[in-house]
Amino acid sequence: MMARERYDDGTDSIKLGKEACEACRVPAGEIEGVVVKQLRGVLRSP
Repeated sequence: MMARERYDDGTDSIKLGKEACEACRVPAGEIEGVVVKQLRGVLRSP
C-alpha cells in the first residue's frame, strides 16, 4: 500500500478551486512541524 500525501488547502483553494491558489497547497507534515516547533518554544518559556 502506498503512503498517501496529506495537504492543507488554503481558504481560496477550497472556495475557488485548486487552480485559484496553487501556492496555497502545503504538505500537512510541513505545517505540523512548524506548529510543533512553535509550541515547544512557547511551552519552554517561563
